[in-house]
Amino acid sequence: MGRTAAVIVALAVTTMVLAPGAGAARTFSPPLSGVDAFVTNLPTCGPGPVGMLFDGSSFFVTDYCNGTTYRMSPKGGDASGAPSAVENGLTHGLALSHGRYYGAGKGNAALPRGVYAFGPGTLEIGHKVFASAAEPRGVVGDPKTTDLYVSTSNGLYRIRDPESADPPSSKVADGEFDGLAFTADGSRLYVTDFAGQRVVGFDRAMKKVFDVTVGHGADGVAVARDDAKAGGQSLAGNVFVNANDGSVLRIDTQHGNAVSVVSAGGTRGDFAAVGPDGCLYATQSATIERLRPCFFEPTVHEKATGRGWLLWAVLAAVIVGLGLLGLGYARRR
Repeated sequence: MGRTAAVIVALAVTTMVLAPGAGAARTFSPPLSGVDAFVTNLPTCGPGPVGMLFDGSSFFVTDYCNGTTYRMSPKGGDASGAPSAVENGLTHGLALSHGRYYGAGKGNAALPRGVYAFGPGTLEIGHKVFASAAEPRGVVGDPKTTDLYVSTSNGLYRIRDPESADPPSSKVADGEFDGLAFTADGSRLYVTDFAGQRVVGFDRAMKKVFDVTVGHGADGVAVARDDAKAGGQSLAGNVFVNANDGSVLRIDTQHGNAVSVVSAGGTRGDFAAVGPDGCLYATQSATIERLRPCFFEPTVHEKATGRGWLLWAVLAAVIVGLGLLGLGYARRR
């Protein structure tokens, strides 16, 4: 996660960009129309809330300042009244991949630096998935495999078999990286390169196939769905960036990767995440905002309490039923 903010003045059709704290009114340009305050009253120390994860039942947030993970209701709310808040040491990105929850910590008294599994109910830390030499930032699951990708201040890493006793990791790209997001089909991984103020994209072989400079302190990233439309215009595959200077940027991948400011006048932005509702959630200095309208590709493709748990429940019921039938048959004999 980057630590600087830029003071930028730029004119667009309906947007004026001012640095955070300059007293500018919040403005929006198509395809965005507004925001809702989703989670409020989070601690801030420059950076504030960073990691986010919405699994449909709970909304999880990590805070950089106090190393606390908050489990909110699916309707958000005031963090001071969160149903659960645990100072477990997680400070950065969160991910749900194939029914498992993961989070990154920058390293503090509560938790050594690295990426860990954690329990969504208790928020307790599980096994270490990745011991990072540099600050770990974003975490995302590969929709096609069980691999995780982790952005750090010194490179992008792939972690294979994260549920094993000692998951193997390998560096797949050099750079100071931040936010991560896959396309719907898993064919491309977008990553913000904070040092270069750009967004880069990698194919399945981790060959760089996309490189667009955006500026503004690019940090979080999200991708519009393949069927996304607004005002009759297709937004399929467009890339959106949450930036440190209080703006949200759009990269129009259908029109020469043109970059535009679609929201300005916010506070310090960091990561971005998309829930199962298709809404984009973006961190600000002490809040989480939900942007309108909702046309984004969910970053969570499989919920822990979904079909896998249902299958086990069905199997358990069948086993119990067969056991009772066997017992009844034995008694009749």
